[in-house]
Amino acid sequence: MGAQSHAAITMATPRYDVLYRFKGTPDGAVANGGLIAVGGLLYGTTLAGSKNFCSQSCFGNGNKCWEGCGVVFSLDASSNENVIYNFQGDLNGADDGSWPFSGLTLYKGQLYGTTSSGGAFGHGTVYEVDTLGSEHVVHSFKGDSDGMTDGAYPVAPVIVIKNRLYGTTAKGGTMACGDVGCGTIYSLTTSGKQRFLYRFKSASKGDGAGPYPGLVAFNGELYGATYEGGLQGGGCGTSGCGTIYKVTLQGKERVVHRFAGGSEGAVPDGLIAVNGLLYGTTLTEGVYDQGTFFSITPSGTLTTLYNFEGKPDAASPAGPLIYSNGSFYGVSQSGGAGGGASAFGLGTIFTVDESGNERVLHSFRGRFDGSLPQAPLYLFNGSLYGTTAYGGGMACHRNGCGTIFRMALKYAR
Repeated sequence: MGAQSHAAITMATPRYDVLYRFKGTPDGAVANGGLIAVGGLLYGTTLAGSKNFCSQSCFGNGNKCWEGCGVVFSLDASSNENVIYNFQGDLNGADDGSWPFSGLTLYKGQLYGTTSSGGAFGHGTVYEVDTLGSEHVVHSFKGDSDGMTDGAYPVAPVIVIKNRLYGTTAKGGTMACGDVGCGTIYSLTTSGKQRFLYRFKSASKGDGAGPYPGLVAFNGELYGATYEGGLQGGGCGTSGCGTIYKVTLQGKERVVHRFAGGSEGAVPDGLIAVNGLLYGTTLTEGVYDQGTFFSITPSGTLTTLYNFEGKPDAASPAGPLIYSNGSFYGVSQSGGAGGGASAFGLGTIFTVDESGNERVLHSFRGRFDGSLPQAPLYLFNGSLYGTTAYGGGMACHRNGCGTIFRMALKYAR
């Protein structure tokens, strides 16, 4: 099936509302993670902000510095935000972690997440926090503290299968990939007992490197993507354009697809399983060099369904997508009609169906609207909820500290 270039879905204009604008200190900044509903409240994380500083440049700047260690927050139905946990980070002599890049996963009433830095060894953590803000570290990644056999820099959320947590680290595992490691796939019990399913070997040897996206369970196995590795040459050079892989729960790994760049796309960013197929997006390449939307069979047959065109269309779609009633919904980090004089736009909310018909639902405009959405959308009470990393005001060096937004899905059909 050929890729669509600019087919459109006919629908009414959806309603978009900013629910909350982050201020940096002390409420959080740079909301890169997705949202989750627990007991009628939305919970999420911010990468930065909080009352605890995690940058040397913050000292002496009082409360004007927003480069904090990150927070876990809740948002109620009246858009009241409450910080339930402030990460302290190793800069403040703590082992609890810092800079939670990803969102949260609910399991048996507890919330689980990852921090990309901090912990006992400074290479990130998996942590548990309850809705009242009691937090403890499930595992601190060792990284180069043990010769890189452990993982480092976890930026993806965990998933739960058979009472175990599964996730990826973007680095660690070996001394390859510039001596920082090519990344790992791991499992943990909630008490912290760790087992590695796979350690990626090299970007140049075909098995992949940099599994920044998280995992998805499909047909009894785990599937994921790597930003590098796979085919050599082409527009991606020796690093490769990325891969899609699968791994059994016993740790047997196989590359399902190696991206070639060009019209096929490069840098796959998250997967979702729908009706017997996997669907995903690439951040770059494609016909217009703005990313693609694709489907892939479990055996590795890839079909490019849509090529993003860039402003005023979406560009650099950030995965994974969500699925509802025959359509996928996602965000893009750039593109869209907004952004004033910006040549690339400040990001979008878009929808695309299984045949590749796409439409931009909202173009971010920065300032009080939001910009640079990176987290997956969340469907709750008939509306899409999400976050933007920046925009929403004049704080955080006048880029804005990010927003929480809602889009009424019933207007988008």
